[in-house]
Amino acid sequence: MSDGLNEQRAVRIAELMQQFRTLQTFLVNVKIEIPTPDQYHAFGFKVLRQCLDEAQAILSIPYHPSIEPWQQVEPETQKAELQRIILDATARRFRAQKICLRATAAQRWTARRNNLLRGHVPHAVNMGQLEALDQTLRSDLAAITDQRVFLDLENEDIRAGRWLDEDPDVAAVVMWANSLR
Repeated sequence: MSDGLNEQRAVRIAELMQQFRTLQTFLVNVKIEIPTPDQYHAFGFKVLRQCLDEAQAILSIPYHPSIEPWQQVEPETQKAELQRIILDATARRFRAQKICLRATAAQRWTARRNNLLRGHVPHAVNMGQLEALDQTLRSDLAAITDQRVFLDLENEDIRAGRWLDEDPDVAAVVMWANSLR
């Protein structure tokens, strides 16, 4: 017997997909402007490239439904599929949010680095400051934990008054997100 919540599940999926789309739009607009070729391997530029590669990868992984859209199915089968889609969409949003946070940290590194160098190439005089910028970025990246990202997204959903009754927990989201690699 159906529980009558499939419509709410479908709305939740639409919300998750919209949030994922917004995150992808942000990532598409991230630009990497490396001042000189010899700076290509600088830490923050490497992080930005990784973020863009991860963003492309998540878009290239299709969702594989367990039922075909044209199939007539029982409400319970539809419920199970909608719950699976909620898990998948939540994991994709989670992964995209984590990528966005990492890219934003790397963009801050880039702005600080550009401000320090002021159009000049790195040299011995500013190596200590550049290493400090790298360390700050490492610290920023270390603060972007699975738990923090999950809780930030969950708190945003709660503030927006979204239906979260069947949202998966952090362990399930992280496990599914890791399977999307």
